[in-house]
Amino acid sequence: MEKKKLKRKIGFLHLQSTDNNTIVSISDINGNILCWSSCGSIPIKEDSKKKLTGRNKQTENAAFLAIESVCLKGLKLGIKTLSIFFKYYGVALNVFVYVIKKLGIRIRSITDMTPIAFNGCRLEKKPRKKRDNPKIDPNFDYEKAKRERKLNSESEETQQFFYN
Repeated sequence: MEKKKLKRKIGFLHLQSTDNNTIVSISDINGNILCWSSCGSIPIKEDSKKKLTGRNKQTENAAFLAIESVCLKGLKLGIKTLSIFFKYYGVALNVFVYVIKKLGIRIRSITDMTPIAFNGCRLEKKPRKKRDNPKIDPNFDYEKAKRERKLNSESEETQQFFYN
């Protein structure tokens, strides 16, 4: 008995484009991944087994090839329409609409799923500083300080009396 090939018409393209790499996957309505690709899985040349590494993964050309390979796999599975969810802002955002339109796939919607920072959780309280007990200075004249305070308070009282 032969297996019946399912023709899926609608798919979801998930595009995660960071500074270092681009990961692209197509899923069905239930969320099952049908095919995927990344800039790190793209061969340097068609015949070679070497993959892109380092700074080569950060280029628009690598993102173009990754998105194109996933879309071609999706076309083989019968996907004609895509809803696109992208996360982060990298080099792939300049390329992905161009590639999908070039292959003749219809775009149903484009949604930005980039996480937004909200300043996080509340920080812990800073520990209070322990105060050292003030040491009594044997050379300090406390009586003189009291007299000065008393004179200052009297002068303030006289100033208030004259100005009021």
